[in-house]
Parts: sequence; structure tokens; C-alpha cells
Amino acid sequence: MINTARKDKEVMFPIIEEWRDSGLTKQAFCEQKGIAKSVFFYWHKKYKEEHSAGGFLPIEISGSSSGFFIEIQYPNGIVVRLPGQTQPLTVRQYLHF
Repeated sequence: MINTARKDKEVMFPIIEEWRDSGLTKQAFCEQKGIAKSVFFYWHKKYKEEHSAGGFLPIEISGSSSGFFIEIQYPNGIVVRLPGQTQPLTVRQYLHF
């Protein structure tokens, strides 16, 4: 059980990152760690606000020997590379981080 009595970002942001890397749902993570969902959701919102890129993510369309591709780099450093002919609706799904 994680003590979230001292609820500040120095305590909660690493917990949010641990959840992000865990592969668990928010609810399962909170149950496993003994964290109140309301506390977790509050700090998750704060984390997203502080780590957002102003609502926009960079998209780069580049060419290679195998054709064109679309590269999306998320603020956390993850890069997704899609074929250049990917439908706009599919690309849009990747933009909703």
C-alpha cells in the first residue's frame, strides 16, 4: 500500500509513471497499490496537464527506400511509425494519447 497522505507531485508523479509502465488499468493499479481512485485520477489529470505538448503532437512525413511513412513522437519519447498510406482516421486515433 502506497502512502498518499502527502499528496504532492513529487510523490504522485512517479506513481503515475509506474502505472503507465505497468500495463494495468487505472482501477487495477489503484486496487493493487491501495490508492484511492479519486486521488489517482486527480494526479493523473495534473500529470497529463504538465506533460502535454500544448495539445499538439509533432507529425513527420518522411520518405525511405521502402516508401513514405508517418512518424508520431509522443512527449514521453515513444515513436510510432505508420505507413504513408495510413488513413487519416487511423492517424487521428494515434494522436489521442
